[in-house]
Amino acid sequence: MSVGIATCVIIFLYVRFELSYDLFHKEYKRIYRVEKNSNIYGKNEKYAAIPVFIGNALRDYEEVEYLGRFGTWRSSTVRYKDIAFREENIKPIEPDLFNVLTIPIIGGDPVESLKKPFTAVLTETITRKYFGKEDPIGKSIQIDTNYFEVVGVIEDSPPNTHAKFEILISWITRELLYDFPPEVRMFGHVPTYMKLTPWTDPIEFEKKIMKVGHDLAPDILGARGEEMTCFLRPVRDIHLHSHLRWEVEPPGNPMMVYAFIAVGILILMTTCFNFINLSTAKYINRSREVGVRKAFGASGKNLVWQFLGESVLMAIIAHVVAMFLVELFLPWIRNLGELPIGLQYLNPLFIGFLVGIIIIIGLLGGSYPAFFLSSFRPVMVFKGGFNPERKG
Repeated sequence: MSVGIATCVIIFLYVRFELSYDLFHKEYKRIYRVEKNSNIYGKNEKYAAIPVFIGNALRDYEEVEYLGRFGTWRSSTVRYKDIAFREENIKPIEPDLFNVLTIPIIGGDPVESLKKPFTAVLTETITRKYFGKEDPIGKSIQIDTNYFEVVGVIEDSPPNTHAKFEILISWITRELLYDFPPEVRMFGHVPTYMKLTPWTDPIEFEKKIMKVGHDLAPDILGARGEEMTCFLRPVRDIHLHSHLRWEVEPPGNPMMVYAFIAVGILILMTTCFNFINLSTAKYINRSREVGVRKAFGASGKNLVWQFLGESVLMAIIAHVVAMFLVELFLPWIRNLGELPIGLQYLNPLFIGFLVGIIIIIGLLGGSYPAFFLSSFRPVMVFKGGFNPERKG
């Protein structure tokens, strides 16, 4: 029983982690990513990013409370004094993205400061990497050949988000350094996020912006032979249900999550059935005890509660042993699957899950032997009329 409970707990931790992606954002139910479906001469593709000119236009809609974007940046060498590392996760970011996604700020004023060119915001880990215990605000780091003033420090991105940041640079810097032709700048694709106003119906708003690309640039799209439609995806669905081109990071596999849920239920059922068999076999030897108790006035109801209580107590003891097994094997499983999962004993959902398992196993595992034994007739037991092998 302990092994079964321990396995179910580990499966629960994995499933909870996969289903918790991007739920930490404040008012996440109002946050959406704008995506596009592109049909060029019969070839249909879906993209996790939209052209810049569409994002510029969407910002002016009354249904959009905030709109923010981040772009891509090449792998670059970052220096501070004599410290230098190659960094992969550098992203130009619009300041309004702080009003869309929840990016906790530790120091500085990134929302205002990132409006200036050649400014940067670092995470806690990157700050310690280059500055140690120094205050980085106001100091400069070199990214390739350009110098950036550090204007803010943010918390490290949690593992359960699809958009992870390490070094953020101002969006206007990207515009200054990359002098693209107007058409290229106009059709550059970037991930675009928006927070809708509380009164906006996302379904109706999606219908409203579906053909916005053709409204803004019909000639260019016509020349390209492209039929473009825009649609919205809730931020909470991106990790498991968005498998488009140009995803920010490789998405998860919902079928794997469903498979683990099924395996967990199967293991829990197997644990219950095994417990029923073992409990019934053990309690058969207590038939004379049942006869004596009934002879002295115990009712069937009293006996049922006694045996169910014993069963639940057994499940509680098995649970304690199971948690020792989880603590023992979880680090190995975490390293094997590269999963940042951990135990949170004070989490209400986790507590409810454990209590639920104890009750399910205790009541289901003890119900059959409890009702079976409580139905014995004392006279038949003492006369030897009870034969456990009679019905197999």
